[in-house]
Amino acid sequence: MRIALVLCLAATVSVLASDTTKVIAKKLPAAFTPLKSLEIKVSVVKGRVVAKMHGGKTQDLGAWEKADFEPATDEVVFGDFNFDGTIDIGVLEGVGYGGVNLFYRLYLYDKIAGKLVQFKTSVSNPTLHTKQKLLISAQRSGPRWYQTVYRSDAGNLIRIYEAEMLNYPTLWGVAEYDAADKLVAQRVLDGETLERDPTSKAPPVVQLKAGECSDRVRAGKKGEPAKVEVLDFRDSGESVKVRAESTGEGIWLAVECIADM
Repeated sequence: MRIALVLCLAATVSVLASDTTKVIAKKLPAAFTPLKSLEIKVSVVKGRVVAKMHGGKTQDLGAWEKADFEPATDEVVFGDFNFDGTIDIGVLEGVGYGGVNLFYRLYLYDKIAGKLVQFKTSVSNPTLHTKQKLLISAQRSGPRWYQTVYRSDAGNLIRIYEAEMLNYPTLWGVAEYDAADKLVAQRVLDGETLERDPTSKAPPVVQLKAGECSDRVRAGKKGEPAKVEVLDFRDSGESVKVRAESTGEGIWLAVECIADM
């Protein structure tokens, strides 16, 4: 079956916003135009993916293993993955979770060198957030969805964060990285904010269950539910750091303390 590159991340959130561009998926052999005047034809030759360019020049794009589901219509994907104005290609290299995760080797077209340059890591179900020049790689593992997000800096793709669904399904934990790929901060976003602006720093506001959960963060109103900001996460999404009324350092609570909204 055709596996959609536009993913529904649980019932509560999608990575896609109105300014997100779908990549184009095709079967091999296929052709694409990195530049307006240049066509590249891609096919499988003796178990290798080969790109044939103008004038007969060829480039090896690695080994080819046909996907074990039919019809495999997402064998290659095309899009401007690094937002430099040229079209790039992703070659299918693996399928996971029963066809949900489609992993691709990305080859970015270098118009100066006139060749395709392989990106340092594979991506899963790639989508493009055009407003902020983000490449989003999303995959499922067990009941949760995960994202790796890269931002284009003059054509160079830099990882800026990793996101994962927490035990509370509308909340995502975000681990932020700097230009040197060093972890610098963690935060929590609700699904709608993640969809609209993945780089937002605004903490989501939730209501805690009445009783012990609310009593721990707000004195003087015993037994009443409390509204809190969610600041951080740990323990694979089982615990969150919250604070009441935007004051104080906050305390850690089990995610189960959040009331169903």
